[in-house]
Amino acid sequence: MAEEKKSSGWKKAYLILRWPVALGLLGFAAIFFLVGLVNSLGYNGTTALRAPSSKEWKDFLTFFASEPSRGTPFKWQNKIEPRKNGELINFDRRLIKALEYLKTGSISKSATCGWNSSHELLTLDVNDNNSEFSSYTCPLDKPVPLSTIYRGVGLRISQADYIKCTIYPRNSARADECLQAPTPRKFPTDDTKGFPIPLASDKLLTNDIDYDSLHCRVTCGVDTFPLLAGQPDINYNSAISKLVSFDPKTSQDEYENIKDFSRQAARLKSVLIAYELMHIDDKNCATKEGNIGYDKQIPITMLMQEWVVGDLGATNWKTMRQTAEQQFPFNFQLSSQLAGLWYDKVLNVLGLHFNY
Repeated sequence: MAEEKKSSGWKKAYLILRWPVALGLLGFAAIFFLVGLVNSLGYNGTTALRAPSSKEWKDFLTFFASEPSRGTPFKWQNKIEPRKNGELINFDRRLIKALEYLKTGSISKSATCGWNSSHELLTLDVNDNNSEFSSYTCPLDKPVPLSTIYRGVGLRISQADYIKCTIYPRNSARADECLQAPTPRKFPTDDTKGFPIPLASDKLLTNDIDYDSLHCRVTCGVDTFPLLAGQPDINYNSAISKLVSFDPKTSQDEYENIKDFSRQAARLKSVLIAYELMHIDDKNCATKEGNIGYDKQIPITMLMQEWVVGDLGATNWKTMRQTAEQQFPFNFQLSSQLAGLWYDKVLNVLGLHFNY
């Protein structure tokens, strides 16, 4: 009799608790699924590593050269390459696709996606001092996040393209003082590609190369050598030129002013790269039809240098943020404090950052 009562009691408990327990487990599973979905989409500012295959990595390395040029624009900052765990390369395949797009330029070859050209030099910084944790600014009340650089889903660009200078006589009667050439020549030597444009404010160029300034003049431009014949016709999207108040087609300066000129060039290149990557999924940019759904290649997070944002001013920065609201998926720019377009003072001495 006692055993029947005990069995009846367990049965009643089961009947009472089965649905709350089942619903609780279902709710826990749903929460777990949603958290995983949010993480996979990048709401928290990053996603899991999608490592490249050995072929993808091998093909990507063909775009590196000791002296980068259009078509082979990449080099590693301080020759530090991504970490390797056996056969696994800690470098996301989405980073490779984004960099290949920057290397090739838009398929439309117009300025719609940023400019009508492709990058001649991109120096890639993947060094986070072997720390698993981010070096970027973090609120005191928040835990320091994992480093996207260390994990291989993010990188920084520390140099982009070149400032190019030419030397020519101030007076044709003294042409012998200017490399014995009466017509403009590349400065400082005939085989120079130019001066790499640093995106860090503490590494701006200086005019420390001596020349006969009494009889010679040196003029510098961005992307093309001033006054030299046969230079490519490079056009920027008018939105970019307006944001940075700098148009390479009309903006040139003397070598003596190269520090200020390199700051303007760095601001231009930082905004250009950010603009290109924010428009990578548009039609006729990376692909003819554009990228949708799982094929989207826009970074999850784009962090600019604080000094660039300061130079742009509040109105132009607001314009960039409005563009980001339109371009970043899942309303990231408005709904997530970690994803979308922002800036960090840490990047002032490092360069432009983006990650997946």
